[in-house]
Amino acid sequence: MPGAKDATLSFMIGYSPDGPLKSRIEAIAGTMGRPDRIFFCGNLGNALSAKVANNYIAVINLLATAEAMNIGIRSGIDKHTMYNIIHNSTGQSFMGDVVCPVPGVVKGAPASNGYALGFRTEMMPKDLGLALDQAREVGAPLVLGEPTIDLYRRAGEDPRCKVSSRSHRIVNSSGQRRVQYLAIHGRSR
Repeated sequence: MPGAKDATLSFMIGYSPDGPLKSRIEAIAGTMGRPDRIFFCGNLGNALSAKVANNYIAVINLLATAEAMNIGIRSGIDKHTMYNIIHNSTGQSFMGDVVCPVPGVVKGAPASNGYALGFRTEMMPKDLGLALDQAREVGAPLVLGEPTIDLYRRAGEDPRCKVSSRSHRIVNSSGQRRVQYLAIHGRSR
């Protein structure tokens, strides 16, 4: 995982920001992440809530990025131009910038490396499911969670997605505009 290797991980900690062990916790977490990425979330358990909420955004952003890139590429916009528009406009997100699902756009992204280092597709429903469970527990209605978890479940069962994040592959390996619809529609074209 690049974040761990580069010591850029974010830490969400279920501990009071005013607690007596704060500096000790910061010193330990600071060996694996930057100080500005250490977040004290209050009560024990709150860090997990923060983590699943953040993952909820990431999973949906990745799917939205795949769909948006698909629209642009199918409309005849060069994949690099489309990426730069999103990156420099209101659609910008970590998932689009770092995990961009189109091969050959972001050098270190799984899609540009034969989908190596990618988060396994069949693990997406677990992360999304944790967020859906937490939302139900606290009475927070969600609109995008159920359709997204359904899509990732179907993708996780598809043999083309078993090895890595292939549900995010939307352009074939030669870079042609023949778009794989698995990420968007559950079938390829």
